[in-house]
Amino acid sequence: MVKLVEKRLINVTRDFIRIGNPEEPCECPVYYALKSALNNASQGVSGVYRGGKVTLARDEGGRECKKYNIKLPCEARSFIKRFDEGKSVKPFRFEIDVPTCAAAGL
Repeated sequence: MVKLVEKRLINVTRDFIRIGNPEEPCECPVYYALKSALNNASQGVSGVYRGGKVTLARDEGGRECKKYNIKLPCEARSFIKRFDEGKSVKPFRFEIDVPTCAAAGL
């Protein structure tokens, strides 16, 4: 059976929280943690939105990047909401499922 997704552990650190900016999708601590966990993929991760999804764009050799929408777990969405509201947040970890074809080379 072919594995369609890979689990990736995402660590939202104190440093990511310190440098993050509320209401800025591409400056969110979760965004920084995703970028770090996905090896700063140059096509990268689009901003993290309260809608709970993130887009991973990968150059797969075609004319355009292939985009993969990845749903964030509840604890990540709750963190983003609290952070954007200026409430106290702490470092935490969560897992996401990354499509195997998107994870290649990360």
